[in-house]
Amino acid sequence: MSPTSILIGKTEGEPMQWLNRISITWWFIITFVFVYATWNPTGYSLFEYVVFSHEPYSSRFVVGALVVAVGSLYLHETHQTFNKIGLIIFACIVGAALWKAIDSGILSTTNSSVWQWITPAIVAFLLTVGLQGGRIYRNATGRVPVSVDHTTDAIDHHHS
Repeated sequence: MSPTSILIGKTEGEPMQWLNRISITWWFIITFVFVYATWNPTGYSLFEYVVFSHEPYSSRFVVGALVVAVGSLYLHETHQTFNKIGLIIFACIVGAALWKAIDSGILSTTNSSVWQWITPAIVAFLLTVGLQGGRIYRNATGRVPVSVDHTTDAIDHHHS
């Protein structure tokens, strides 16, 4: 085993398997930090840096390119997990939960500051579920989604 494989947790025949050992809770924390670092209402975010900073364009471009690259991975995986119907269902569930929070007096519709802080948390939750969709499906059903030629079947591991 090479020193780099030890450093990044890569073993023979199992590239990037160390990522599977990260719990969904930690993925949410990682995603939460990424989303809030990208944009938050404080004015100190990567978006503010890239768009409004007086730093050299090269520095701003590198930061912006990294944010777009990571964000694209999240968006791609989320789209693969949910598709259109899944996103509509997710929006309905989140909408119903927010509606209940408003009706219960937990959230206010008149305080825009609260919504500026809640929205990135909802986005982080969506992206985490999207990124971990396969794991969630596997744990909930005991089946593994298999994609072949853009069609998805499931293999049942309980009856193998």
